[in-house]
Amino acid sequence: MNTLKPLATLAFFLSAMVSASGLTFTDVDLDGRDGEPDYLYVEKRGQKQSTWSSTFDLLAAGYDPLKMELVRATVFFAFADDWFHDGAEKATIEVGGKTLWRKQEVDGLWLFPIVGYDWYSATLDGELLADLQDGSIGYSVVATNGDFFFKEAKLVAHGEVSVPDTGLTGAMLGLGLAILFVLKKQMRSAKGD
Repeated sequence: MNTLKPLATLAFFLSAMVSASGLTFTDVDLDGRDGEPDYLYVEKRGQKQSTWSSTFDLLAAGYDPLKMELVRATVFFAFADDWFHDGAEKATIEVGGKTLWRKQEVDGLWLFPIVGYDWYSATLDGELLADLQDGSIGYSVVATNGDFFFKEAKLVAHGEVSVPDTGLTGAMLGLGLAILFVLKKQMRSAKGD
């Protein structure tokens, strides 16, 4: 019976599975949990301008920068207008010091939670993803015109467990294959007796 190929294939797939596994981390602000409000009223009237600044923290969601690496991340922001037909509501949104939306109109319907909100999302890549590798990144929402409800800020990040390859994986695979080779020779010699 030729068992070498199936066993070698199994050993290869097992070693590949050990090297990385996918994980998802999420941080939601303004969700009404842990003493946070479930929305903020933000406005810009004349010289009065509201700003909300906070930090997305993936460490509290279980991310460990010493053992994991983030491969992609997306931010989501939700807004609702405080009233109908009271002019354009606009916001500037920054993540990690980089402006993602400048004077973006943010009219959503507060009467219809979640589905009525205006949602904006962006993928963090390059420098922003590199800045997020330590597990946290700041963001801010600035009212640049009108007044509105800032309903939610969310970060969803996907990562992998980074297992440093010390050569042990290859050595174990080689040792396993050598043992299989020896067993196969012994099985052949036993059949010949």
